[in-house]
Amino acid sequence: MGETALDIAIEPRHSSDRDRLSQALARVADDDPGCRVRIDAESGQAILSGQNEHHLAHLIERLKAAGIDLNVGTPQVAYRETITRGVERDYVHKKQSQGGTQFARILFRIEPGDGPPFIAAVAEANLPAAYILGVQTGVASVMAAGPVIGFPLVGVRFTLLNGAYHDDASSALAFEIAARDGFHQAIEQAGPTVLEPIMWLEALVPQAVVGDVIGDLNSRRGRIERTEAQGADCLVVALVPAATIFGYANSLRGISSGAGRYTTRFSHYAAVPIGVDPDDRFRPAMAMRA
Repeated sequence: MGETALDIAIEPRHSSDRDRLSQALARVADDDPGCRVRIDAESGQAILSGQNEHHLAHLIERLKAAGIDLNVGTPQVAYRETITRGVERDYVHKKQSQGGTQFARILFRIEPGDGPPFIAAVAEANLPAAYILGVQTGVASVMAAGPVIGFPLVGVRFTLLNGAYHDDASSALAFEIAARDGFHQAIEQAGPTVLEPIMWLEALVPQAVVGDVIGDLNSRRGRIERTEAQGADCLVVALVPAATIFGYANSLRGISSGAGRYTTRFSHYAAVPIGVDPDDRFRPAMAMRA
């Protein structure tokens, strides 16, 4: 399954259609491996992810064709979060409550890395399997919504090195809390950063407007990869942040008097440049519109 660059929030206008929407989303996801569907933990909204604006529009039309009245959000950039250096921590969760004392201690390392996001390198003799599972659950919750702007963490590996527990004060929940809170603290020291999706854009435009097209793409933080003459037209190939090409169809139409056309596809994720802040309107909990 390929990466997606844009998210959109949807929900049924009538609560009685909630099950129908869930079924329709499942069918769309099965038919189109290029899209993803998830439920936002904070808002409860269904989040539909696609390759670009045209792809999202097509997916929404398919859902509407099922006869479901929808409230639909505006497309949002599918940012990701990551870390830039490794950190090792010895974290203790100890809390006194009416139900007694909670205790969990974990020694872990987080670092940039591909492969499994969670590795248990602790002997079960030192930490029971249920407590290791509690740590994994806590790690998964942080991976799903990073601490910087709330988008999923990618390229991060959490290794559980060791742990300690008390027979009368420890539980799987205590270890889940320890993993979640310890992970958050470690990330602060691990050089957290936000990644943005970069799109591969190909625009075929009249030769006479190539300069204007390139200037427009440069203003969108685009990087021109090459230009190629094709008869009276020119193919302009560029890498452009997804955040800057909302509404590009209208811009290209105006520059080329309707003669230009373009396609986009996901290329890769890259760190958001210093001085460019992801806007609040790109957060996962999205305002709905009719």
